[in-house]
Amino acid sequence: EADRCVTLARADFDAALSVEPGTIVEFDADGESVAGTIVAADAQSVTVDMNHPLAGRALDVRIELLDLAP
Repeated sequence: EADRCVTLARADFDAALSVEPGTIVEFDADGESVAGTIVAADAQSVTVDMNHPLAGRALDVRIELLDLAP
C-alpha cells in the first residue's frame, strides 16, 4: 500500500548506512522495533516502504493437522 510509504530527510540516517533501494532499515516506534525497506533515495530524502515484506504476495501455506478436538 502506498499509504505505508514515508519520506524522511537523508540527514535522519547515519552517514555510514548504505541508503540504496532494497536496503532494510529498523526504526524504534514507541519502544517497538519496526522494519522498512528503502524504495528510493537521493541526496535530500529517503522513501521507506513500511509494509510487511510479504504484503501483496500470494502465499502457499501447508499445514499438518495433528489432532482434532472432540
